[in-house]
Amino acid sequence: IQAKMSWPVNRCLVELRRQAENVENVYTIYVVDDQNRLVGLLSLKRLLFADIKTHISDLYQKKNIISVKTSDSSEEVAKIMDKYDLVSIPVVDLQNKLVGRITFDDIVDIIKEALQIH
Repeated sequence: IQAKMSWPVNRCLVELRRQAENVENVYTIYVVDDQNRLVGLLSLKRLLFADIKTHISDLYQKKNIISVKTSDSSEEVAKIMDKYDLVSIPVVDLQNKLVGRITFDDIVDIIKEALQIH
């Protein structure tokens, strides 16, 4: 689930409801700029308690963003998720544009498939 940093909270809530229809579990809100580059993370709690006219740019966490690249192997992703004890991690391309996320469940599925092959 992603939110643009320029959105006010009320627009963000409407957009997140729309996006959440297609997502099984919402772990994190990824904040992007107008070019869709990942710029930070936003907690659902912080969003819910913010004034509806506040912009996302005033709410999100701008540092310590852990992400993986589209070129990273599943083993690299699993190591990073384990190291930082993450349940999901954003995936960015070479221009740091958000292209999706990988969840802990995805990693478990990859491990299960690898075990069945051998």
